[in-house]
Amino acid sequence: METTAIQLLHEYGALQERLCDALFDRYPIEDVNLLLDLPKRGILSVGDDLWEFQRHGVGVCFTNIPAKEIVDAHVAPATQPGGIDSWRLVQYLESRGIGTLHHETMQYDATSTESLDAMLEQLCRMGLLIVANQKRRIYSLLHRVSDAMPLA
Repeated sequence: METTAIQLLHEYGALQERLCDALFDRYPIEDVNLLLDLPKRGILSVGDDLWEFQRHGVGVCFTNIPAKEIVDAHVAPATQPGGIDSWRLVQYLESRGIGTLHHETMQYDATSTESLDAMLEQLCRMGLLIVANQKRRIYSLLHRVSDAMPLA
């Protein structure tokens, strides 16, 4: 069975939120905007996986050590740990080898930020996402990602 765009968004958002929560639990910070009190790099154990993290700009890029899966929470990881935007999705989907996303009858190019922006905007109009940060074009699922039911 093919994985839908909504399923992947739930999966991605929950993973990013778990990674950010684990990072900030291990390294409590006061500077939630610039993350300057966070180590520049390190390794985290999340579940059964080891993840490298690297602070950059105002975000953190996580890389699953054995699988090379990438989760780049490039903006607002402390305040919007489950935030979704087209750049984050392109990085994640590329690292997973996913080139196309589907929602209902629509197909989206997972290698194009423009295509994923269109998908996110459409899902927002459909009431499946909300705008979490208009300026940064960050979306959120309608509920806290960690509260989502696990996918079958």
